Amino acid sequence: FNKITKIDLSIFPSSLQVLDLASNEIVTVTSWPSMKNVFYLNLQGNHIRVVVTITEIFSIFQPFNSGAPIQSIHLAENLIELNLENNYLAELKGDFFNGMSKLRVLKLQSNSITDIIPGSFTHVSALEQLYLSNNSLTQVKQTDFTGLSKLSQLHLAKNKIKNLSASCFKDLESLLVLDLSENELVRLKDTHFSGLIKVNHLHLQNNHIYEIRPRTFRALRALFRLDLSHNRLPDLGKDSFMFLPLVTELNLEYNNLSQITDGDFNGLSSVISLNLANNRIIHLSEQTFVGTKKLKNLILRNNELPSLADVPFKTLSSLTKLDISENHLTSLGQGIFSNTYGTNLTKSSSGLANLNLSNNLLTSIQEIDFLGLSNLIELHMQSNRIQRMDKGSFTSLQSLKHLDLSNNLITTIKTETIAGLTSLTNLYLQSNGISNVSSDAFQNLGSLVMLDLSNNSIAKLSESAFSGCTKLVGLDLSTNLIDDLQPKLFQNLPQLTLLHLQNNFLSNITNGCFEGLSSLQLLNLTDNAIEEISDFKGLSSLNSLYLRKNRIHKLSPTSFRDLEELVLLGLSSNDIKSLDESIFYNLTNLADIDLSHNHLTELEESTFATQKNLVFLDLHSNQLTCIDPCEIITYSHHYTINFKFHGNLWNCTLLREMARDSTDDFYVNVRCDRKASKTKAMRDFSTDTIVSSSSNQNANFRPFKPDKDVHNGNNFSDSTVFSQLLRDFEEAHQRRYSDLVRLFNNFKQEIVILNAIIIVIIFVILFLICVRHVK
Repeated sequence: FNKITKIDLSIFPSSLQVLDLASNEIVTVTSWPSMKNVFYLNLQGNHIRVVVTITEIFSIFQPFNSGAPIQSIHLAENLIELNLENNYLAELKGDFFNGMSKLRVLKLQSNSITDIIPGSFTHVSALEQLYLSNNSLTQVKQTDFTGLSKLSQLHLAKNKIKNLSASCFKDLESLLVLDLSENELVRLKDTHFSGLIKVNHLHLQNNHIYEIRPRTFRALRALFRLDLSHNRLPDLGKDSFMFLPLVTELNLEYNNLSQITDGDFNGLSSVISLNLANNRIIHLSEQTFVGTKKLKNLILRNNELPSLADVPFKTLSSLTKLDISENHLTSLGQGIFSNTYGTNLTKSSSGLANLNLSNNLLTSIQEIDFLGLSNLIELHMQSNRIQRMDKGSFTSLQSLKHLDLSNNLITTIKTETIAGLTSLTNLYLQSNGISNVSSDAFQNLGSLVMLDLSNNSIAKLSESAFSGCTKLVGLDLSTNLIDDLQPKLFQNLPQLTLLHLQNNFLSNITNGCFEGLSSLQLLNLTDNAIEEISDFKGLSSLNSLYLRKNRIHKLSPTSFRDLEELVLLGLSSNDIKSLDESIFYNLTNLADIDLSHNHLTELEESTFATQKNLVFLDLHSNQLTCIDPCEIITYSHHYTINFKFHGNLWNCTLLREMARDSTDDFYVNVRCDRKASKTKAMRDFSTDTIVSSSSNQNANFRPFKPDKDVHNGNNFSDSTVFSQLLRDFEEAHQRRYSDLVRLFNNFKQEIVILNAIIIVIIFVILFLICVRHVK
């Protein structure tokens, strides 16, 4: 960050290894002597036009960010990597890279190159990687890459290439990766890729290709990844991939394919992954995938398939993942997955492990739909129109661990519906119309870990509803019609950690229904109709308790006494008018307390006397008139606490100022000096305490929204004397701050003078010593 305009590198010692001249105004670099130790040269962010006589550089890692076109460059014969990306190069001349016989990597991306002059790369025959992406090339000529027989990677993405000359890559006999993506190619011919006998990655995505001629890829015998996605192909054409025996991955998504005909995939004997997503395919025949016996991953997502009746998935013996989501399926063909290896189902079954049938038009599940899928691990059937599930629908799915039936039209969960799924760990049934859950519906799900029944119409649950789910960790019953919880509903869930009951109609939780949940860490009771709560007992591991948006008007001093591990307590949007001074006494781990949107009129600072770990205290939208934040902070181990003050009736200027800085999304960070004693009068604080506020944008605090609140009004009480003390404190603080600034400036001047005096004294002493020595 200087203003050097010209640099003579001969001024530097020969032992130099690193030279950083970035962000200057250098136009010319001259006279680089023999410096065999230099391995790093950074000239980024200059205005270099000419670089002359540079020798013995091993690599230039940073781009020349020149402000004008580079006119000429003469670099050393030992140079290995040259990075000229993000400059203003318009063309490459024949002698541009003269003398760089050992260059291996050349980065020219993000320039303005429109043409490659014949012979441009004549002097860099050892080149292995060439980056020309993001330029303005419109064609590739036969002579563009002559002599680059050792090139292994050629990147031409993000140009404007419309035309490939015949045999334009013929000299690139060592090429492994060819990237022509994001260009304007329309047709592909077999002559385009002649000579590319070693290429294994070919990127042609994001072009305008609408036609592939037969035998187009016949020269690419070593190819194993071909990407033709995001083009305009209406069909594939028979034998288009005939000569690609090693291809393992073929991507054809986002084209205009409407039908795959017999023979389209002939020759793809090694293909493992085939992506046909986001097309308009309406039919697949029995012969569609003949010859693709190694296929493991087949993606047919977002097409227009109405049926799978003719699709012989049972012939795809290696298939492990099948995605047919977002189609028009109304039913599954009878036994389409069965009899994979033969006619005897007792001897063989499909290897399919992941099946996605989501976002279709399925209305029912029959017992025979999944025959033969004994190895299936994940089944996704969300967002269909399923109303009926036959008895034993999933009986054959002995290995199933993940079942998603959310967002359907299911109204009842019967015992026999999901019987036999002894390996199931995750069951998603949210967003259906479930109103009835049989008492033993989940009886045999001994491996179940997560169960989601949210957003349904469940009003009652029997005491034995979850009795068989002894390994359950997460249970979501939110957004239902539950108005009462049976006393023993959760008694057989010793491992339950997360329990969501928000958005129900609970009014009474005083029957001990949560007793025994010793592993529970999060309990969410937000948005119910709870008016009073009994003591929470047995929840020895609970660290997050949400009671927001209820009708709680009174809390007993012992309500939270046993919740010694509690870290977060949300009590916002209730009818609380006062708090007992000892209500948080045992909650020494509390870090986040939300009391916003209540009707508090007064709050003793000593209420938080045991909260040594308090970080966030939300008091906004109450009726408070006075509180001393510094006294609260003195109880904490922290020097600062993040408050929300707005929406109250503060009767002092300081708190009104702080309230202006806090919002529903942002806290105000308040810091108080440790020297302040909580027993002092507030007027004395001005001499010992500095209070500062800053918005949450300063990374000292964060908006914390476990769930969206609808805010009601709240408040706090009046104290004229204390308000006046706060105003006195604020004025004193301003005076104190001005005095500190003035004292600091005076102190700096005094230090300078003192240093000068000390230096003079030292010189005098040394002089006297010398004189004495001479005598």
